[in-house]
Amino acid sequence: MPAARPGAQSWPPDRLRFGQLFDGEEVIDDAIVAVRVDEHGVGHVEFTTHGGPRIVQRLLLTLARHGATIVSAADIAAETWPSDCTLDREVYQLLPQVQTRRAAAWLLRQRAMLRAAIEEIPRLLLGCPATAAQRIGELVDAYPAAYRLLHGFTLAIVGPPNAGKSTLANAFCGRPRVRVSAEPGTTRDYVSEPVAIGGVPVTLVDTAGLRSAGDAIEAEAIRQARQQATAADLRLVVVDAAAPATAAVRGVLEEFSPDASSLLVLNKADLPSAISTDEPVARWAGRSYRVSAVVGTGLEVLARGIVEAVGLGEAFDRQPAAFTERQVSLLRRLLSGGPPGPGGVREVLREIVGPGKNAAAGV
Repeated sequence: MPAARPGAQSWPPDRLRFGQLFDGEEVIDDAIVAVRVDEHGVGHVEFTTHGGPRIVQRLLLTLARHGATIVSAADIAAETWPSDCTLDREVYQLLPQVQTRRAAAWLLRQRAMLRAAIEEIPRLLLGCPATAAQRIGELVDAYPAAYRLLHGFTLAIVGPPNAGKSTLANAFCGRPRVRVSAEPGTTRDYVSEPVAIGGVPVTLVDTAGLRSAGDAIEAEAIRQARQQATAADLRLVVVDAAAPATAAVRGVLEEFSPDASSLLVLNKADLPSAISTDEPVARWAGRSYRVSAVVGTGLEVLARGIVEAVGLGEAFDRQPAAFTERQVSLLRRLLSGGPPGPGGVREVLREIVGPGKNAAAGV
């Protein structure tokens, strides 16, 4: 801030101010600033900047250099939403980290949904231990999907050259993030971009076309494309449905199996279809989507298919799930040791929810 500035105590706590952030004589960014002073006389300043992560990093470094104390989002959440309930605290600690509105809404609902599911387990154990074990297993099994909703997953777009992979990537980004061209082999390196698909944070990876390499640079790009495809949580195998299947297309369809980690995208649906639906395309029945990345046809259906493939269909919004490794570890303790008595179950489940007035009464 400029040298001549009012003290924190003189700023009305209910008023926002718009101004410029300075590092010495250099303007870092424009920002909206709010200031409040707590009961101990300590000033708390909130900045809303216009720049990206680098601007925020520059601002934090400048503030720290001038004596400000930088606290983590988890610390702020603990102060803003204090709770003596362990489950609630875990919700509030994760809340500042989630990247989409859908993820935030689901996480907040876990305060009631997961607690209700935990309350039910001791009662089920008395009447049907097998059902109680099944419910515990369901909470554990839902953790990978919960993790993807809260932290995101990686989606790789792979396929032969000129299939429209980069056009599809741009359609999901909502802007021309990746360079496209009718010339095959335009993408010589993979490009990653954060997007949201169906309310789920996704790191989208557009890769080089898979074909026989013409030179060492192209060979390295193809190697990296396969590496990214292998590492991704889910793959979109994109082919040009407006042209007969070439040897490269058939090779790609044989290389990637129509399993839980891959979906087939028959692109260029705005043009007359020319690809045969016989083998190997027929192997992808039930896991293929016909779209036009240029026009946008079929993209909404594909988006639903993507989130369903990672266990995050619409029904997941109403599903309780373990959402931290601590919760999973405690629930697995119940499963690995055989069916413990009601007292042992209550002790472990009470540890998940935590003590305090907000803890589940049945646990």
